[in-house]
Amino acid sequence: MKTLLLFDSYFGNTEKIARAIAEAFIAESDFVIKRSSDVTANELYD
Repeated sequence: MKTLLLFDSYFGNTEKIARAIAEAFIAESDFVIKRSSDVTANELYD
C-alpha cells in the first residue's frame, strides 16, 4: 500500500503531528511524508 502524508504548517505544530503520525507508519515501505508545497501533481496520481 502506498501512503502519502501531506501537511502544511506555518508555526510547526501541524508538522509535529504529521511526523508523529509518520512514526506509526515507518514500517510501511511505501510511506512518504511531504510538505504540501513540495508535492507535484504526478506524485498524487502515482
